[in-house]
Amino acid sequence: MCRRGHVQENSLAVAPATDGLGFCPDCGASITARCGACGIRIRGEYYTPGVALIGFEFKPAKFCDGCGEPYPWATRQDRIYQLENLLDEEEIDDYTKLLVREDLERLRESPDLDQDAQLAVWQRVRGRAPGLLAGGAWNIAQGLLNAYVQQKLGL
Repeated sequence: MCRRGHVQENSLAVAPATDGLGFCPDCGASITARCGACGIRIRGEYYTPGVALIGFEFKPAKFCDGCGEPYPWATRQDRIYQLENLLDEEEIDDYTKLLVREDLERLRESPDLDQDAQLAVWQRVRGRAPGLLAGGAWNIAQGLLNAYVQQKLGL
């Protein structure tokens, strides 16, 4: 896969090292065969010896099946889904989780919110589920917050 999500090979028997795989002929991005977070191979299509799939278009996974981290080609919406998944692990009551999930859904479904509206939503998320913007989830959230929102949140 290239870092933009273009499939280079969908049926490697063994994932090669992460270095020296070249560059994508479609966009010029570097090619990788392993997750940048945990190093496990990027899963390709399921292979059954002697069976040929015709008319099947391989769609790459958006998240690593080894560690759950998003691949570089995961969209903003995909990353918000991941925050929603991580919300399930937060030690907060179900009502508060529901409110945070609604806020995350608003961010996911309304990418054109102005900066102040985004800030208000992220402030509510941070107030209701402070752990969601810390630890492992911080890496995901950081990629979703623009510089203005990060500054206003004091991050």
